[in-house]
Amino acid sequence: STERHNWLKLFLIRQLVDKLVVVADFMQNDYIHKGKFPQAKLATIYNGINIDGPKTKSDPENLRRELNLKADDLIIGNVANLRPPKGQKYLIEAAAIICQRLPQAKFLLIGEGSGRLKEEAERQIADLKLLDNVQLLGFREDVPELLRLFDIFVLPSTSEGLPMSIVEAMAAAKPVLATKIGGLPEIVAEGENGYLVEPANVEALAQKLKLLLENDKLRAVMGERGRQIANEKFSLRMMIEKYQDLYEKVLA
Repeated sequence: STERHNWLKLFLIRQLVDKLVVVADFMQNDYIHKGKFPQAKLATIYNGINIDGPKTKSDPENLRRELNLKADDLIIGNVANLRPPKGQKYLIEAAAIICQRLPQAKFLLIGEGSGRLKEEAERQIADLKLLDNVQLLGFREDVPELLRLFDIFVLPSTSEGLPMSIVEAMAAAKPVLATKIGGLPEIVAEGENGYLVEPANVEALAQKLKLLLENDKLRAVMGERGRQIANEKFSLRMMIEKYQDLYEKVLA
């Protein structure tokens, strides 16, 4: 059975390794409780990214024109494949609440999506009369350029690991609104570089969005703090240093 196979796999790993590296603290719990790993055998090392990001090729003004965005539009971005655990439907519902008060709020949903899920999202956008405010952009090759247009990055997932899309948004100095799920509380420091809300809570999502959209200074301060956190915890340099330290300890 799958369960027996998993048990055997965990047993072998437990016997053979000196250290098992996981990419988020929340993952340690499974190994401790289900895999009976001693805490001493576990280490968390976050995946790292190039904080300065790739050199962007396109002109932001061209992108704005392509996406029909005006100079005073407030842009809320989401980068995630269109799948139920990514919670885009809650973001679209929150958009309906926001756009009644702030018609200049524009939502860009970026990520692979097709078939029934895409049709449902398109129908939801049309039913809520959001055709002027919410765009499903599908898969894009120019995500770093699009990130620079965002005023706020949102990830309303109902299930999540440790997504690097949030770290990339932080590296681009964008405030983050996410859910209290998986590794997200390890990335978003509540009230510092963004906010965390309960998953599937449309009212909370809309409330925090409104707070950020109506306060330019708050967005700027949180974006800058996010860039610092990305640099301190999630840079490629930091990841390499942590692995070097670990190897030195294990080999000592």
